[in-house]
Amino acid sequence: MGNGDFSGIKNKGPLPDPQQIKVPTDLYDLLNEYVDSAASMLQELEAAALAYEAGKNREENAAAVRRVLHKLKGESGIVGVDEIYEFCHQAEFAMEELSDDERSEMLLRVKDWLDAAFQHLTGKTTIASREHTSESTTDSEYRPDQQSSIESSSGLKILIAEDDFICRKFLQTFLSKYGDCFVAVNGREAVEAVKEAIDEARPYDLVCLDIMMPEMDGYEALEAIRQIENEHGIAGLDSVKVIMTTALSDSSSVIGAFREGCEAYIVKPLGKRNFFEEMKKLGFVNLSESSNAK
Repeated sequence: MGNGDFSGIKNKGPLPDPQQIKVPTDLYDLLNEYVDSAASMLQELEAAALAYEAGKNREENAAAVRRVLHKLKGESGIVGVDEIYEFCHQAEFAMEELSDDERSEMLLRVKDWLDAAFQHLTGKTTIASREHTSESTTDSEYRPDQQSSIESSSGLKILIAEDDFICRKFLQTFLSKYGDCFVAVNGREAVEAVKEAIDEARPYDLVCLDIMMPEMDGYEALEAIRQIENEHGIAGLDSVKVIMTTALSDSSSVIGAFREGCEAYIVKPLGKRNFFEEMKKLGFVNLSESSNAK
């Protein structure tokens, strides 16, 4: 991703101008949430970088830096900010390759570049709010007595089970063109939503299920969903289609997901192209939409 040369992260060389960062115009509606989410991560990064430089709890603070860089990389990939995605990716590698003293100086440069990058993007969010008055999409959590959805005339009933706000927002924005999108923020809520929908004879057509969620993870939730369907005599082609989404790309995670009964597995960061391809494979996208969706 991205065309910038970020080798300067490791060798103290020049870095690309953050003022040149571009955002895909079709994802402007995610930009405000992305910048807001990044603000707290940058504060955590700064605190960890300064503590690391001072020699305090270096192992703990290095872990905090890795965590922030990885999360920021994932959200940048979803929004399509390729330069920040690649920058964080290269900074992750540098964390493993540099000595403690070299790493200390590198972290301060990383912090400063990211600060400048998001100051630039903050200006873009102001422009986006003026020029792109797209439909607002509420991000309400699922509640049995008060379901929230993004309405669409396309016909599918879709459940998005995701605890990360940016991922949730991306999925709502992308999938709303295919049907009514409902939201759950953990595995337990997803199972409750599926059970209630089946009891009301209005089952979901598609469930997008994150693996790493609080209270009940995606594996457990999927197992419970298939058990509920089994108890109601729902099987085969009548079962809800499940797309698992996760940052876990190892073979055991993929095999585990399919063993529990998912139809597709997408590794984060999520993107419109790979999600569209899986929707097409599952028969939710007709061929006439292909040229417009990519």
